[in-house]
Amino acid sequence: MFVLGSLSGLTFLPVLCALALAYGVLFVMPIGGADMPVVISLLNSFTGVAAACGGFLYDNMVMLIGGILVGSAGTILTIIMCKSMNRSPANVPSADSRAQRLQPVAAERQPPVRSARSQQPMQPY
Repeated sequence: MFVLGSLSGLTFLPVLCALALAYGVLFVMPIGGADMPVVISLLNSFTGVAAACGGFLYDNMVMLIGGILVGSAGTILTIIMCKSMNRSPANVPSADSRAQRLQPVAAERQPPVRSARSQQPMQPY
């Protein structure tokens, strides 16, 4: 039987699962609401990379190619989403959006406010 120090194989698995669960929760907990789809896409690409590694390990070409496709598609989607949000991919998991939220909005970027009555038709800019 597999023995790692004082832990046997049957007690090592639940300990490893608990550590993986704690790591996953602590990895995702600081992510804000707008960044969550990017993080889900990033985690999806991680599963593809893990499947590709498993296909390489087991010498299974179907698993390797499937993992490569899922990993690359998830990575491309993550990069596209980060570019559309004007964020770098390294800042999304680290929840570094606090600096962007604390910056004041420039006055020249805000459109002018016009009042209208209900009888007046909407006029385009």
